[in-house]
Amino acid sequence: MNKIGNIAFLLALVMAVISTIGVEALNNFMWIIALMGAVFAIFSLKDDNAMVPVVLAVGLSMMAGGLSGIPAVGGYISVFAGHMAAFMGAAALIVALRWLWNEGDVMGLFSK
Repeated sequence: MNKIGNIAFLLALVMAVISTIGVEALNNFMWIIALMGAVFAIFSLKDDNAMVPVVLAVGLSMMAGGLSGIPAVGGYISVFAGHMAAFMGAAALIVALRWLWNEGDVMGLFSK
């Protein structure tokens, strides 16, 4: 199952790089990159490393807006960080939902 998550990560990384360098056809498919983040989180992330995508999602979101001022390459870095922020944001959402499911003991509500 871990291999599926790794493939999702690599596909999202390749799509982010290709759309960053200027392939306009992939710019409208940000939702696919986010979907790959959800698949990555479902199949690859366990409870012991669940905080990493949350921190990366916040950090990449902040970097996406702040690095555009760098001459010559800032725009590219900003676009790439935005794509990877979408990937990690979806992964962080899955981690948060999994945490809520486990801590809220949702299945325990129906067993009483």
